Amino acid sequence: MSLTVSLPVLLSERWDHYAEVCQISPCVWRLRHKATSQWHYLKFAEESIQRQLLNNEVYWLQRLSGHYLPDIIAASNDTAHSHSRHSHSQHSCSRSPIWLITHEVPGQPLNQLIRSNQINRSDYRAIISDLFAALQHSHQQGVVHSDIKPANLIWCHKSQRLSLIDWGSAGRAGSLISQQPWRSFSPSYSPPSLQRGEGYITPLVDWYSFLIMDQLLRQKPLPTFDWQQSDSVSGYYLEQGYCPALSEKQRAFLLEAMKQLDRFG
Repeated sequence: MSLTVSLPVLLSERWDHYAEVCQISPCVWRLRHKATSQWHYLKFAEESIQRQLLNNEVYWLQRLSGHYLPDIIAASNDTAHSHSRHSHSQHSCSRSPIWLITHEVPGQPLNQLIRSNQINRSDYRAIISDLFAALQHSHQQGVVHSDIKPANLIWCHKSQRLSLIDWGSAGRAGSLISQQPWRSFSPSYSPPSLQRGEGYITPLVDWYSFLIMDQLLRQKPLPTFDWQQSDSVSGYYLEQGYCPALSEKQRAFLLEAMKQLDRFG
C-alpha cells in the first residue's frame, strides 16, 4: 500500500515544521522536527480496515493516561468521531487519509531484541514488572490492549522503561467482540475465543498474552493448551509459568486470571 497524496499535502501547514524524512514502512515515516531536532513518527491509513484501526488507536491514546503510552502530537480530524457507529460508517467511505503524529518512543521492539539475544536477566525482570503494571493500569481505566506481542512492546535499556504501542485493536472491557467494526489479533498471543470473535473484550485477553510473553522472555518453549482440560492454562501456569519477576501478590493475581482463562477457550 502506498500513499496516494504527498506528505506536504497530507500534513498541510505542519509539513513546514520538518527538515528530514525517513520512511520506515509503507505507512510509517520518521520525521525530524526543525526547531527541536527531535524525531517524530507519522502513521497514516487510507484503506477501510486500516483507517478503522488507526481511528481506534487515536481514540484511546487521546483518552488513556500512563507513562507507557506514546505521546500524541497531532492527529487528523477524522478521528474525532471514530466511536460513533453512524459517523464511523460515513468515515469508512471517505478516501481522505487518516494520520497520527507521535513523539518517538525510545528503545527497540522486543522482537528485535529477542532475535539478537539482547535481553539479560535484569532486563527480563524490569520488562515483566513494567508490563504487569501497565496492563493493570490500562485495565483500571477500562481498556484492554488486545494485541500484546513483542513487536508492540518497546524496551529502552538506558532508561529501563517499557512502552506499549499500536493500540489499534484496543477496546472497552465488557464490549462484545462480535460487535467491533474491526478485529485484529496475533494467533500466538491470543486465546481461541478472541480468534473466533466470540464473547466479550476482557482483561483476560491481555493476561493470556502476558503469560506467553513471560515464557518467551525466559526462553522457554511457547505453551500449547488442551482446552478440553478443565485446568489447561492454570495447570500450565502452576507447573511451568511461575513468573520470578513478580511479587507473591502479583503471582496470586495472575493465578486467578489463569483459572478464569481455563473457561475462556
